[in-house]
Amino acid sequence: MKLVKSRDADYVFALTAQEKDLMLKLLGYFPQVPAAHHRLSKSADAPRTRENQRLLEESLKAHRSQDREWLASSFQGPPRFEPVERGFHLRLKRDEMERLLQMFNDVRVGSWLALKSPDLAEKKNLKATRLTTPFIQRMELAGIFEMILLRALRGPNP
Repeated sequence: MKLVKSRDADYVFALTAQEKDLMLKLLGYFPQVPAAHHRLSKSADAPRTRENQRLLEESLKAHRSQDREWLASSFQGPPRFEPVERGFHLRLKRDEMERLLQMFNDVRVGSWLALKSPDLAEKKNLKATRLTTPFIQRMELAGIFEMILLRALRGPNP
C-alpha cells in the first residue's frame, strides 16, 4: 500500500489485491483490546469508581459498535476501492484515516496484550507457535498499516 495522491484532506492509496485483502481481514479483528483493559483508575477506593468504570465501558462499547458499522458500510467495494490496472485505489478523507489509525492501533495493542505484553527484548525471543503466530502477524501488520497512514498524514519530507 502506498500513497499515490494527496490534496487537502483527500488521500488516494494504491493497493494490490493481496494488500486489500490483508487490510480488510486485519480490520475484521477490530476490536481486539478487551474493554476491561481501559481503566479510569488503578485504585478501587475512589468514590463512584465502579459506576464511572461502568460508564467508560458502556461508552467504549457504543463507540466500537459505531466503528464496526462504519467499517461494514464503508469498505464494501466501489466507490471505496476503485479497480485499477494493478490492484485498487483506496480513497480516504483525513478523518477516515484517523479513524482507521485508531482501529489498527486497537488490533496492534490487543494482539500485544494477547502475547502477554512483551517488551522489546521479550518480543525478539517470542516463539512462533500455533497460538502466538496469529497475534504476532496481526501486531506487525497493523503497525505497518499505521506507519503508512501516519506518513501520509505527515506529508512530504522536508
